[in-house]
Amino acid sequence: MSAPVTTASGEALGRLARDDIPFLFDALSIAPDGTVVHTPREALRFAFDYQGVSFNAVGRRSGDAFVLTISADLGPLPYSAESTQARLAIQDLVAASGAMIEPRFTIGEDQTIRVESTVELAKPVSPVLTLTMVTELLLVLKPWLERLGALLESAARRPDIASAQLN
Repeated sequence: MSAPVTTASGEALGRLARDDIPFLFDALSIAPDGTVVHTPREALRFAFDYQGVSFNAVGRRSGDAFVLTISADLGPLPYSAESTQARLAIQDLVAASGAMIEPRFTIGEDQTIRVESTVELAKPVSPVLTLTMVTELLLVLKPWLERLGALLESAARRPDIASAQLN
């Protein structure tokens, strides 16, 4: 048995069904007068995989803005004994990425290659907008990830001749 639909709740459902009200990440509720009330979400977290890399996304409110940070650990920087060429090429690639505003590639103190990008999302923040921004970032990242992946794979496959002579 379902509860009867009152005029106020029927009007509220009609408002929610309209195309001009975007589906937001914010919580929605219906006030007693039938108006739609948005309760701002303070944080949003999700993860996804792309080209064999696990990315983490964290969104937070910063004043009136909603800022999304996407990051991933891309793997360890190869030791010189594994491949001097790959190590130097990866360091050069990370240094070259410094000319870009976003995303940022870094090599941490633990020798982990990392990528991170922070963007302010336009309002209203919606799933469609968020996925569009993530997709745009991944399109920028794709050639960088392919090159880094090839360098890491080459280091794992065959060490340099100099390191083979040490054995």
